[in-house]
Amino acid sequence: MVSEHSEFKQDPLRRLFSTLDYLGRVIFGTEQEAHRIAWHAMRAHDRVKGPGYSAHDADLLTWVFATLSEGARDLQERLHGPLDPDLAERYYRQTVSLATLLGAPREAVPEDPAAFRVYWHEQITTLRVSAVARQEAQAILYPRPLVLRLAAPLNRLVTAGLLPEQIRRQYDLPWTPFRERLFRALIASTSLGLRMTPAPIRRLPTRGLVALARRTRWKKYSAPTAKRGHGRVEGAV
Repeated sequence: MVSEHSEFKQDPLRRLFSTLDYLGRVIFGTEQEAHRIAWHAMRAHDRVKGPGYSAHDADLLTWVFATLSEGARDLQERLHGPLDPDLAERYYRQTVSLATLLGAPREAVPEDPAAFRVYWHEQITTLRVSAVARQEAQAILYPRPLVLRLAAPLNRLVTAGLLPEQIRRQYDLPWTPFRERLFRALIASTSLGLRMTPAPIRRLPTRGLVALARRTRWKKYSAPTAKRGHGRVEGAV
């Protein structure tokens, strides 16, 4: 589906900024902004369909939500330690909006963190990476634009380090004891840097980028607010 409908290979920077724009507005924006940008995303998804698939499929929307929610939680815990149960519960219930804003029925999404863990384990253990998926991944791991090529080695290290082992193997991503130590050192140094940086300074780039997006990109999403969806993510963990 991605290979047939996405332009990320031809214009990866535009696709990256579009995704970041969406996530930034949904997570850090107002409720109106979240619903408005989700409406535009759903209209773009109207065109993503073919034999046996649709971007509006509830199972596909739930899987996309799961990768975003789990990926953010996993990185958060690597950098800051495990979330306490109450915060983990609140985080999960907020991130459910990532699926429901795009039209996934609430009943299609795992009910709570415990149900999500079962769902995630089943998905990861049964997921099979196709040859097409491995080929498409090359455009992300070995991008053409110079600015992305410069960061590609770091991107490949972090991508391989964060992927579950069985998925990493299926993508044929190299993983050696040296790369493992390098990845752990990167996580440890990033964690230390974050702990030493005052919270207002840590949050400044995000707030600045959201404010910039409001000034430069808000008119792009000037269509009426959608009625579908059930809320928004109220903030970053």
